[in-house]
Amino acid sequence: MDWRFLAAGVAMIITGSVISILYGSILLAGPLEEFNPSRGIAQIGGIIGGIGVLLTLVSFGLRRRKRPSDEDSTSAASTKQDGF
Repeated sequence: MDWRFLAAGVAMIITGSVISILYGSILLAGPLEEFNPSRGIAQIGGIIGGIGVLLTLVSFGLRRRKRPSDEDSTSAASTKQDGF
């Protein structure tokens, strides 16, 4: 699990949900002139939340790769120097 992807996904889910809820309520309560811009912004909030869900799911499948230890290469070089 990669914690950076998980944190970014959760943040995007929260942000998208808040945007959708706020602008969705403007859709229902606002005048007709506010309808189209609010609907577009609410849809963008839904898209952001959907991408956040995908990032969260992807984070569970990711594994951090272990880097090859540098000790092997340095110890091999040091034994060569010690041998001479």
